[in-house]
Amino acid sequence: VYNGEIYNYRELRAELTAAGDVFSSASDTEVLLYLYARHGVEMLSKLLGIFAFAIRDARVDGRPAGIGRGALFLARDQMGVKPLYLAQSPRGVLFGSEIKALVCEPSVSRELDPLAIHETLAYLWTPAPRTPFQAVRKVAPGTAVVLDAGRVAREWRYYRLPWDGTRMTLPVEETAARVADAVGTAVRRQMVSDVPVGAFLSGGLDSSAVVAMMRRAEPNRRVQCFSIGFGDRAEVEGNPSDLPYARRVAKHLDVDLEEIHLNASVAHRLEAMVGVLDELHADPAPINAWIIAEHARARGIPVLLSGAGGDDLFSGYRRHHALMLERWWAWAPAPLRRLGQRLAVAAACGAGSGQQSPWRRRLLKLLLHAGETPDRRLAGYFQWSPEPLRRGLYTPAFAAAVAGVDTMAPLLASLEDIAHETDPLARLLYLETRHFLVDHNLNYTDRAGMAAGVEV
Repeated sequence: VYNGEIYNYRELRAELTAAGDVFSSASDTEVLLYLYARHGVEMLSKLLGIFAFAIRDARVDGRPAGIGRGALFLARDQMGVKPLYLAQSPRGVLFGSEIKALVCEPSVSRELDPLAIHETLAYLWTPAPRTPFQAVRKVAPGTAVVLDAGRVAREWRYYRLPWDGTRMTLPVEETAARVADAVGTAVRRQMVSDVPVGAFLSGGLDSSAVVAMMRRAEPNRRVQCFSIGFGDRAEVEGNPSDLPYARRVAKHLDVDLEEIHLNASVAHRLEAMVGVLDELHADPAPINAWIIAEHARARGIPVLLSGAGGDDLFSGYRRHHALMLERWWAWAPAPLRRLGQRLAVAAACGAGSGQQSPWRRRLLKLLLHAGETPDRRLAGYFQWSPEPLRRGLYTPAFAAAVAGVDTMAPLLASLEDIAHETDPLARLLYLETRHFLVDHNLNYTDRAGMAAGVEV
């Protein structure tokens, strides 16, 4: 059972054919099976793509070491583009791409996880491995699992981002050329398709670079792009409209641009959006992605390339700039920073805190964790509200259920993976890729696309 795309499946198929395997289809799914039959779980090191798959090995002999007869081998792609969930029940372990599939099984408890809700209110998305349900958890990116006899027999990370603390010392020009080459290679691989391929285009650096590489890879192919606009509003939450930039890029690159204009009427889709997402996301962006995917599908385009991940990998968010500002006030004595934190918490929890301007909110966010340790400040950049404000919303029973729980614990645990990395920005970017990218951006993008039958 398989969900996703293997970008290098043709090269893998050629290798397997040369080794004597005979194929009966042209699909990448069959390549996965033959690859497993020949290389066992080591097949994962050969895959380039986005995927979640499960292979049941019922062979009498020839199974890889550690795979019992009838065992199930599960894997999720390296960056976590494709979702994978596990649920423990009295009848065994269930797996799936969506939570809604798992809770259809009566033996899977639907009891909510107070700790997950507590963490979600802090981040506005749910840090892995928790989900809103106690019985269901996320499988981490780059992770493989063996299920045997109704239990998890083995679970391991087969891929980790190469975060070894080293620094590139090449000149800026050569570094930029290497990045451009890598992005171009990735885009070219993802355009290997027998169906039309379109693109999201906001006019920002990330989506514009992807579309530019699409034009470079296939100059004679017309590229259909899609962009969202919000009526006549020039700004949304302090952010400028995408459309003027998207138009300029589309004209410069000579691509077709479909502008999709939205207004407040899209609110009627919120309830359906909750059903699509399964997890909690306090962000309207999934609706935009869903509507774009629907327009693409209506045009006969079942694949869209997206710039998602550019900000997370190349420091495009405001918190990255805020982190760089820390050097100017990090000299302040610890008592003064703690005082600033107390004042910011009081202001964020006080009367009128719900009507803050975007700039005031960002200033307070900068100070909300000023008195914390460096790693806690990094985790704090992802939180949207102070702890006292959140706890003030709870009933006594819910407050008791989450008493003493540290909402920063999942992110602090991830930072332990790169204990040798000392650069604050590098540590923050690791959290971006490990959590914000996977638990939020990729999570909702995949669901929004799939809801319209579009692979993003």
